[in-house]
Amino acid sequence: MNLGGNLSFSGNVVLRLVQDLKPNCNFKVFFDNWFTSVDLVHELSKKKIWCAATIRANRLSGCTLADEKDLKKRGRGSYDFRSNSQSGITIVKWFDNKSVHVTSSHCGVEPLGSCRRWSKSEQKYIDVAQPKIIGEYNPHMGGVDLCDMLIELYRIDLRSKRWYMRIVYFCFDLAVVNGWIHYKHHMLQHGARKFLSLKDFRCSIAQALIKAGKGSVRKRGRPSLDDNSPAEKSHRVVTGPIMDVRFDGLRHWPTHTDQKQRCKYCSSGYSRIFCSKCKVSLCLNKNNNCFTRFHCK
Repeated sequence: MNLGGNLSFSGNVVLRLVQDLKPNCNFKVFFDNWFTSVDLVHELSKKKIWCAATIRANRLSGCTLADEKDLKKRGRGSYDFRSNSQSGITIVKWFDNKSVHVTSSHCGVEPLGSCRRWSKSEQKYIDVAQPKIIGEYNPHMGGVDLCDMLIELYRIDLRSKRWYMRIVYFCFDLAVVNGWIHYKHHMLQHGARKFLSLKDFRCSIAQALIKAGKGSVRKRGRPSLDDNSPAEKSHRVVTGPIMDVRFDGLRHWPTHTDQKQRCKYCSSGYSRIFCSKCKVSLCLNKNNNCFTRFHCK
């Protein structure tokens, strides 16, 4: 393999992120194939920063490995590798369901490990040989790969002639996914067994952004005959408002309805007082003021 010393823009990003690490402390970093090049791995090793990363086939710097057809004939778990004794860099091509290239400056093939994979032909889980470098990379890149997968599930896919809007949309998606992960961890810490799915979490954020700080929206045009008021609908399941809307302190007007409904706060009383913004019934009398308590933290 040739070490040319020319880093791409993506390689310089990695160097910029690790520049504050203390030298000669044997830090280990992990990144995916968009950043990786042999020159970057060599540059990091000179700073005593070790790494393991996937690498694209067109960035191997002249390193030739076995063809994918040959590895496929050998079966799952087969591999080929090359090492540079001067730089200490190893490149491994491993075949699982398909081949993947991985490079590292601190580990190689040995000692061989194993991983469980589902075999369609045998209809059971089997043990597949796994080089040390693969076992080192997978656990540390799981968070990044999982984040990419979660973003892809409900990605904002709006077309725009302005290229930078793609970056803006990605930042929105990333913020929502990170927020959902923190929310899930918070719920698990409090012993909750049920929590919002990522889809429902995104919908709740959308509802909060639409309704927070605003009053009830009046529909334009002539009202529909089927558009009955909430008080006239019987046996209707009333869901609570989003917390951001409930506690925003804006335009929660009490309105009177002809039909009594169960109070959303105390759940034991019935009331004809209805919040025009939260769309729930709340007690409001001389003995009980659930309307105020419901809208205060």
